[in-house]
Amino acid sequence: MHNSATHDFTIIKAKSTIKKITIDPSEFMADVKAANNTYEGK
Repeated sequence: MHNSATHDFTIIKAKSTIKKITIDPSEFMADVKAANNTYEGK
């Protein structure tokens, strides 16, 4: 059995102003794919 959760959130800023978002920077959560925990704006 596979149990997964998704979460949505809203940031009230222009996407162009976001430099970086990191989920779980301390790597405390069990995560099979830590490589997708960061978004870096362009």
